[in-house]
Amino acid sequence: MFARIEVAMRPEFPDPTAGRILSKIKFAMPELRKKIRWARFLNVYWLELPGSREDLMPAITEVFWDKVLQWLFTGNLIPAAAGKHGGIADLFEAAPYRPGSFWVIERRFRAGVTDNIARTAIEAFEIVLDKKFLDDKEARAASGSLLLLEGPELDEKNLSELAQKVYCNELIETWMVVPANELRKNDRFHQERVKQDIPVFRSNFSVPVRDMGRLALGQGPQSFGKDVGQYDLGSLQDFELENLSKRNLWALSLNEIKAVREYFARADVRQKRTMLGLGNPTDVEMEVIAQTWSEHCKHKIFSAKIKYSELGAEQGLKQGNNDIPAEINGLFKQAI
Repeated sequence: MFARIEVAMRPEFPDPTAGRILSKIKFAMPELRKKIRWARFLNVYWLELPGSREDLMPAITEVFWDKVLQWLFTGNLIPAAAGKHGGIADLFEAAPYRPGSFWVIERRFRAGVTDNIARTAIEAFEIVLDKKFLDDKEARAASGSLLLLEGPELDEKNLSELAQKVYCNELIETWMVVPANELRKNDRFHQERVKQDIPVFRSNFSVPVRDMGRLALGQGPQSFGKDVGQYDLGSLQDFELENLSKRNLWALSLNEIKAVREYFARADVRQKRTMLGLGNPTDVEMEVIAQTWSEHCKHKIFSAKIKYSELGAEQGLKQGNNDIPAEINGLFKQAI
């Protein structure tokens, strides 16, 4: 079964998410903010789940719906989960300005982008249904959101600018501006439409990592030794090493990539690699090193040496029972 779920805060309660977004709009686009009279935020989910409507309706309400605080819009899949219309028109009628001029910006992740909310939703259904799904071909989910705005001076042009500048990250998300008359139609809940809207990543395009590595300095394979996809770091000067790191997005400092070069130049390392049929470091090895040495994985800032200077720091400043030394050899190591 395919289903689209929209979750909105009941209109009698404040909407803190919409409030935060309006604050961002006021900071980034103050003139546009003056044109917005009212806003609500809705979470959106696209689902493909095995089972009948009768079996899945209770699971959907248990996973997504807080009956005290929220309305659930499902295109009449679950009619009693909202106001008298069972859809976003209920929010239109609850707006302080009637008849209002309503627009929505819908955003979702691009195909291939990790969607942790959707993953959690699938895990929740496995718990509620007491069933383990075999793979993403048996059960799929995607998450997104709707930003509902009201204002007589709003139009597609200024809302597109709002989506680009404030509401969406175009690197990982797509978006579209939808007027109120389209929202009232409810065709976005139809099974075939939901099936099309769940993002699926398909690509026949393939570039071997080694070929990308060869081009990292804008040069041919001769710069990286005899074997394609290997880096002859020992033949590169310091500025070339820095350039190599930048072009490959390794984010390795000069000292770090020099340390890599020194490691692979060690006699014992070269001997062991020769026994394994390996030569210079490969593009895959360099990617792994860069990833595990990244700020995200290694926390280089927290591991760094910090020189602490304040009154009395040269002797070690006393604060309660804790001594703060003049030099901290990594916050994780000494403090955390």
